[in-house]
Parts: sequence; structure tokens; C-alpha cells
Amino acid sequence: MATVAVALVLVGGAGRVPALAVLACVLFGWGFVAATSALIAWAAELRPQAPAAVTAGFFVLLVLGQALGSATAGDVTARVGSGAAFVLAGAVAALACVASVPRDGRRPGTPVTWTSP
Repeated sequence: MATVAVALVLVGGAGRVPALAVLACVLFGWGFVAATSALIAWAAELRPQAPAAVTAGFFVLLVLGQALGSATAGDVTARVGSGAAFVLAGAVAALACVASVPRDGRRPGTPVTWTSP
């Protein structure tokens, strides 16, 4: 997700520098694919008996987030321009990275133990 954040900021600052825009697109694609792959792996850890159901739930939420994010980015772009909108999207992605760091003493990437109610 940090790669996605960096890529979004790069797109926002690329201006008329095509090489920078291409680099940003490559980074974004790589980060997005890595993040979705991590979600699938995490789903299998959370509910080993039903990983497909958890993965489907993650992707429904992902699509809803993309829809909301696109609508919001369109509004922000109309108000402040596309460069600022991409930089703001990068800042939101960076905040998501910070929010996802475990607060219970675990190292990032350590499996979470799931207990059913």
C-alpha cells in the first residue's frame, strides 16, 4: 500500500514529465497487485475453512471503496485540479498504511489469531 501512496503522489507531481508518469503507473500497478494478493493470503489465514467467502467480502469492500474514492477524487479534481487530487489520494493511502500497523506489539505481517464467537 505504501507503493500505491508513493505512486499517487508521483502522478500528482509528474506534471508534463512522461517518464515520471510512466514510473508512477508501474509502481501503482505493482503495489495494487501486491496489496490484493496480500488480501487473498490474509483471507486464507483468517478463515481457513472458508477463504473464498472472506476473499469475496474483501473484494466487495474494495470495489465499494474504489467507487467512493473515484467519486470523491472527481469532486476534488473539479475544485483543486488533478495534481492536487492525486497528491491528496496519496496522502490518504499513506494514512491507511499508518493505520494498518499492528498496535498490539505484533510485527507487521504476523498472522492474527481468529476466534469465533
